Amino acid sequence: MKTRADAREQVCEVIYQTLRNNGKTTADLDDDTPLSQIGLDSMEWAEFVVQMESVMGFDPFSRALDDELRTLRDLISLYEPAH
Repeated sequence: MKTRADAREQVCEVIYQTLRNNGKTTADLDDDTPLSQIGLDSMEWAEFVVQMESVMGFDPFSRALDDELRTLRDLISLYEPAH
């Protein structure tokens, strides 16, 4: 992953794929979309995390998180390249 835009693209792609795989419609996502409004249930979020680990090669949830995840922007930040 080279940029924040790359991380955003991958996160959104996997969210859309997870929604479609579970027969749910996809809506446009922006960085301020609350995670609670994306439409994934807890099992689907687990599916998302497993898929992202497969794609990215790491699980950011395996380490302690300092901040709460509330929005898509917060989630994307977990997969951004280190500064």
